[in-house]
Parts: sequence; structure tokens; C-alpha cells
Amino acid sequence: MEVARQATIEKFFHILDESSTYIAEQFQKSYLEALIDTAESMFQQEFVLPGTAEQKTKLENLYRSYPYQRLTREERRRSFQLAMLKGMKDQAVPGTGVTPDAVCMFIAYLAKQLSRPQSIYDPAVGSGNLLTCVMNQYENAVQGWGTEVDALTIRLAYANANLQHQSVELYHQDCLKNEHVPVTDLIVCDLPVGMYPDEQTAKMFEMYADDHPAYTHHLIIEKSLQMCREGGYQIFLIPNTLFTEPGADKLRELIRRSALIQAVLQLPQSLFREGSVQKSIFILQKKGRGVQAPKQTLMAQLPSFKDGYQMSRILGQIRDWLKENK
Repeated sequence: MEVARQATIEKFFHILDESSTYIAEQFQKSYLEALIDTAESMFQQEFVLPGTAEQKTKLENLYRSYPYQRLTREERRRSFQLAMLKGMKDQAVPGTGVTPDAVCMFIAYLAKQLSRPQSIYDPAVGSGNLLTCVMNQYENAVQGWGTEVDALTIRLAYANANLQHQSVELYHQDCLKNEHVPVTDLIVCDLPVGMYPDEQTAKMFEMYADDHPAYTHHLIIEKSLQMCREGGYQIFLIPNTLFTEPGADKLRELIRRSALIQAVLQLPQSLFREGSVQKSIFILQKKGRGVQAPKQTLMAQLPSFKDGYQMSRILGQIRDWLKENK
């Protein structure tokens, strides 16, 4: 079954790739811009660029050769992800990247065990890979929300969501300045790590301090706690240095007052390039009426996602924890 599914994903990727490569060559665009045009043409069911009759015929025949509607949302997402990864190898997009697929799927699994949301928000949505992966786990309709500061990346997120026929509202805006997204049931985010450049905005948050720079990832955690419904969950990818870097004591106190720590799961080092930021999955539940602290916080060092035996053992521990604490 998985072999057949992988073949389907690869076949659709090749359609996306061939179309995007042709558009990039014919219209002097980058591969990623051409990928956006490809996805939008498929969604609209017609070629969206003002090309010649020959160009239009070639591309529409290519789209019809493998109708994307026959694929599941997850198959579409994973095919689009492969195309994005190819494009990002050749085109540097500052401050962006794609959350590894194994991590997205693991977070989606955890989210489904913990929450039955009507709405999900990613405050640094990037290309929408994490958000739509989580949304795809739910059979009921879920409203997605996302904010992103990079113009090209949010266009990728828009194309990605449309291709999956997911209901997602996107804002090209700094999430710390966004007041449009309503209170949300579930927040997921691969936190952008680093210093926040806008001091005037940072001063509006409790995590601001005069004696050290404000960290973007600290501020987004604070903003997310404000925007999450009582009893709602926040699932973050955090740097492993979160509670040892400047401002950690203040962040710890903020979390203690506002939320309950449910889990800290350190990701395997093999997922990260040498010299890159090592990360963990950090799960919070916002305090509220009827919300009880877990008997024990779930803490683990995750094995390689390719190690089937060890992953099965960890999943068993998570299931036991859920039975005991949820």
C-alpha cells in the first residue's frame, strides 16, 4: 500500500516538476514562481498565464494527463513538498524552509490524539506544509489560519492550500502585529529562531526586556498563548536552548501562569544539518476551567524516524501516557 502511494506521489511530483520547469523556461521565471503558477492553473482547471496557444495546449494536456483530484490531500501535499524542496535548492528564500515531513506527520499524529479543533493557526506558516499536514489528519472540516512575512513563501502556502482544497486564510504580515486571526483551538508552529528586529513592537510584550534582545520565538509563544482558546493546545518546534538562553526565566514564569506543559520530545540529531539549530517538540495546554495538569509531563528523546522498532516503542509510551493523563 505504501509503495503504491509513494509511486502516486512521485508521479504527481513529476507532473508538477515538468510543468514548472517548462513555465520557468518559457516565461523567464524562477522555479518556485513557476510552481505557484502550476498549482494555480491546476486549481483553476485552466492555464492562468497569458501564453501562446501552443504553450497553453502543452500545459493543459500535461495537467489532464494525471488529474490531481484523484489523489488524497496528503498525496498532493507531499508531491508539492518535493517540488518546493527542489526549488529551494536553487533559489535561496531568506528565513524560510520546509519542516521535515517526518516531523510534520509526527506532530499531526500528536495533535489528533490531543485535540478535535474547529480551527488551527500557524503564526509562522511558511509554505503551509506543517499546517496543512495537521489539517489533513481530521475528517471533519477544519478552518486554517496562517501569517507569514515573506511574500514568495506565503504565495507558496496559498498555492499549496488550494491544491489540497483546504480552507485556509492567510495574512502577509508579521504575526506579532496581526489582530485579524480570531481565538483558535489549536496552534502549531515551527518557531523562527532569532532576535526580533522591531523593538517598538517587542515592547508591547511581557517577554521584552531592556537588558537583552527580544527573541522572535519567545514573543511568538507569548502571542500564541494570548490567541489560543482556554484548554486549547499549542504544539511548537522549539530550539533546545529555549530554557537556557537569555530571557528563559521570564518565559518559564509566563508559561507557568498561563499554561500547562504537556510534553517535551527531543528530535533526533540526524534530522538536522551540522551547525543548524537542534529542536524539540514542545506541547502546552492553555489553562482554563476544567483543565487539569497531567500526572506526569511526557519527556523523551525520539529515535530516528527510520528506526521502526524504536519508533514503535516510543509510540507505545505515548499511547500509555495518553491513557493515563488524557
